[in-house]
Amino acid sequence: MSAVWRDWYAATTISAACGLVAVVVLIAGWVQADASVSRRAVRDGLMVTGQSALVSAPRTESGEIDQIAVENALASVEGIENAQFQRSPVPPSAERPGYVSASVPLDGGTGFLVLESEVESGIGWAGYSTAGLIAIGVVVLGGFAAIRLDRGNVGLRRVGSALAAIEAGETDPAMLTIAPRFGPAAESWNSIIATRDSLEDNEDTPSNDRRDELVPGGDISTSTLDAVPYGLIGLDRGGRVLFCNGAAATMLSVDRRKVIAEPIDLIGALEPARAAIDSVTEGVRPRASEEFTAGETGSEHTLRVAIRGLRKSDGAHVLVLVEDVTQQRLTDAARDSFVAQATHELRTPLTNIKLAAEEAIDAGADDPATVTMSLNIVNQEARRLERVVTDMLSVSEMEAASMSLNIDDVSPSKLLDNLETDYKMQAAERAIEFTVNKPPKLEAVFGDREKIGLLLHNIVGNAIKYTPDGGSVTVTSTQDADEWVVEVRDTGPGIAPDEQAKVFEKFYRAGSAKESNVVGTGLGLALAAEIARLHGGEITLDSVVDEGSTFTVRLPRGTQAAGAAGGHAKAA
Repeated sequence: MSAVWRDWYAATTISAACGLVAVVVLIAGWVQADASVSRRAVRDGLMVTGQSALVSAPRTESGEIDQIAVENALASVEGIENAQFQRSPVPPSAERPGYVSASVPLDGGTGFLVLESEVESGIGWAGYSTAGLIAIGVVVLGGFAAIRLDRGNVGLRRVGSALAAIEAGETDPAMLTIAPRFGPAAESWNSIIATRDSLEDNEDTPSNDRRDELVPGGDISTSTLDAVPYGLIGLDRGGRVLFCNGAAATMLSVDRRKVIAEPIDLIGALEPARAAIDSVTEGVRPRASEEFTAGETGSEHTLRVAIRGLRKSDGAHVLVLVEDVTQQRLTDAARDSFVAQATHELRTPLTNIKLAAEEAIDAGADDPATVTMSLNIVNQEARRLERVVTDMLSVSEMEAASMSLNIDDVSPSKLLDNLETDYKMQAAERAIEFTVNKPPKLEAVFGDREKIGLLLHNIVGNAIKYTPDGGSVTVTSTQDADEWVVEVRDTGPGIAPDEQAKVFEKFYRAGSAKESNVVGTGLGLALAAEIARLHGGEITLDSVVDEGSTFTVRLPRGTQAAGAAGGHAKAA
């Protein structure tokens, strides 16, 4: 028998069977009527009762519905056989015989209130109707069409079998693949299995990065939120977490998988901002912000939290934006300290110039020695003032990466003589032995005279500043065919080993400097190191706590300088 005749025979047989079943159903309709109470009407009544109960339900201190009180109240309502809270609804297919269930959803998608009522049944002629006659024809025609289309549905049935196997725990791709002869459905299914296997085998892609689900109530994927450098947390009306991106989890030190659908109280790091969050969640304010310090001692960081309410259509009720502003606050503090100390550095030479000028005026022409001494002080303090201003301008150039060198021949002997002149009197006032040792003849160095002078003044001035009264500062200069070396040795407090690398950073001051009464900007050594680098040289430090420090400057003599080729160098 051919396949066509087999299909026709099967279709005819099953159609006849469907007709017989339809007749039996019709006869049964004469005897057994539909339920006297409409199941739909009962279910609608239960939905209205449940919604009313939730609206008027008492709340706990945390704002959640008092489930026990609601269940006890509904238990006494006539017609309700059972009332309880569940995480998932009760589908009609799972209802008990003779009962109707209704599932009322809770706010925030946290569960359902399930109500159950008994349905009475009776006997009558209501089942015998025109719909019954129409049902007979539909059943017969449907049976015939199902048989005719059976050959085209084989692939879909195979896919259903594969899905059942996956639900049972089968993971082997060979067992889940369907033969291509079963049509387009089988080919599409095989493509899905192949794609799944390729994703699972890709070891370079973390499992968390392979998911790209949508956040609740919106069209933004979690991977998009993770790309935002700021922490983002969405809350529902009850203060529960709807989503938490990776930046927020890192800043607040939480596992976001454990805080989703949980109250915001679970994130302990946000405790200082709880009052602000609650005020926006409860509708007291449309937005709020809070800044506080979080983290353990030694690793504190400053967080700024901005909270704002959202529209109902946005899914989340409140958005919490978390930003780490630690570096910004440190920069602000360093800037304020720099301004305060730079002001002091400027005030001192100005005060000395004013006093020297007044003394020269008072002495007049009758005391030329006093006038000469006063003019020397004015000249010395003016040069000191010039160095402070030059330091500040050079720092601005360094920040803007625009520091340049005016390359020319530089006389090392003249620079060392200027150092001795500028600091000899200052050292003598504090009984510091200041010595400059240099060979009889030093060859010229190729570089920027003003910048090299600034470098040496910053290092020598720093040594005298931190050397206690009665100590000593020694400057020793040597030179060979390749480089010029200047060594500055002091008997100051010394620098701890763990701080020696940091003293060349902007605004950094070693612990001994912080504890002393010496005022400084923390920029001199950073500026000196940058000038040495631009000249192709370096500055090294050798220090012992309570014994002193030795700074060694090494500068190339010839064309090794960074700007030697063009006569002009610019910081990168």
